[in-house]
Amino acid sequence: MAIMDVDDVFEELSDGQEIDLYGEFPELYDFVYGAMSSGEKSRHARRNIPEDARVLDVACGTGIVTAELEGLDVVGTDINREMLETADGKLDRSPVQADMRSLPFEAEFDAVIMYGQPLSHLTDTSDVRAAAQSVYESLGEGVFVTEVFSTDIMDVNHADPLELEKGQYKMEVKSRCRDIDPESELYEFSVGISVYRGEESKTVTHSQKIRAFTADEIKSILQDAGFHGVQEKDVYGNQLYHGTVAHKGVGTKEHSSLGLGFTDS
Repeated sequence: MAIMDVDDVFEELSDGQEIDLYGEFPELYDFVYGAMSSGEKSRHARRNIPEDARVLDVACGTGIVTAELEGLDVVGTDINREMLETADGKLDRSPVQADMRSLPFEAEFDAVIMYGQPLSHLTDTSDVRAAAQSVYESLGEGVFVTEVFSTDIMDVNHADPLELEKGQYKMEVKSRCRDIDPESELYEFSVGISVYRGEESKTVTHSQKIRAFTADEIKSILQDAGFHGVQEKDVYGNQLYHGTVAHKGVGTKEHSSLGLGFTDS
């Protein structure tokens, strides 16, 4: 399938359209989230993994963070073929299509990273546990770095849109979150994207269910999978996300020397 550029995407969009940002318009996802990226996720990854680590980027999407980790030995993987086709054009190594709940690796990596809250996209707890176990089995001795939506996600109802520019295009992105089931911590997360080209404009919406976690919940899930030394490591400087670092099969002294802040728990 040919990869569309921003002009192609604009022509394909219809004003008021409800879209699948991942499978239908991965290029729009890449334009928006690529423009939004200021490198905080890749900097967070570099702070928490060894410099010479072989890294697996799970749910890498269009490879935004993967590409920012230049100089590291990184393999990207995602369940969505369309997202990977967009990623493939920017990465040195072709990514692998795989489900995070059943990754096709066994003790092959020194670090696994998972940004963009992919565990929060799994609304069934059994799926979250399966993904955590699959990541654990993909690691040799090493570290798992991830982020999930916190239960403060309701604060993401932005009053003002985020404004972005790409070439002749301007975009406004507005996110909101609606409580679906407080007991199961399920939410509907919606992103409205307005794209402007001169006097023309089109607004589309992507919506999906997400799962939010308390810090103790994600810690317990990772510990049940076999991880230890689970700690919060903030990514963005706010409370909407839990940045979490967990360890497999390595001790305090070695990880302290790598600056990973290991503590038993």
